[in-house]
Amino acid sequence: MTLSDEELALMALREAQLILADYIQPGPRDPAKTINELLAVLDRNDVVEAVDRLEAGAGMRVH
Repeated sequence: MTLSDEELALMALREAQLILADYIQPGPRDPAKTINELLAVLDRNDVVEAVDRLEAGAGMRVH
């Protein structure tokens, strides 16, 4: 099953939210691990390309 750009971006955003929700729970935290987990989700080529196409289609560019 091929995901649309919107679906791919939303799935990545939701996964990133879950990573951050886990990070803010009480207890010990590992900021480096959390950043690495976020990068693994948000910096994937398919996610970056999907967001680029969505931005281009909306006539916007965020830096």
